Amino acid sequence: MSLRGIWTPTAEVLCLSCHGQRVWNGRPAPSPEAWQQRTEPVQADAGEAEARCDRCGRGIVVAADVAALQGVCRALRAAGLSRAAMEQTGGMCAAVLIPMPDGGRVQVYADEEGAAGTFIIAMAKPDADEEAVVATVRGRGAAVAAVKRARL
Repeated sequence: MSLRGIWTPTAEVLCLSCHGQRVWNGRPAPSPEAWQQRTEPVQADAGEAEARCDRCGRGIVVAADVAALQGVCRALRAAGLSRAAMEQTGGMCAAVLIPMPDGGRVQVYADEEGAAGTFIIAMAKPDADEEAVVATVRGRGAAVAAVKRARL
């Protein structure tokens, strides 16, 4: 079993222990007793999946799309795209951002459920406001390959 995790506005995937007892979503931090309940091991519910805390590496449970994107981000880095990073895209949505040498960008989005493993690869030229979808793929390996093709 893993700890409860959180997707932060600063694009981090953290266990609640590393996040700390800070205020989020406009609500005060819970009491010490309630906080203890949040930092005990849990199993993923529907719409959640296992991920790793960006700071301590512990197993955590977060929204399935965030977990899927974190997996793609880590795979991209392992494949040599060291500048791949998680990105908070507004409304607490997540994506993986890969900057291109010319100033453009490639972004990876997860399908709404995340756990289904379908990823949308979009690309934007330098100074472009909008992106064009260049691929829709299934699986982490296919997402890495599609990003590599898009960057050529």
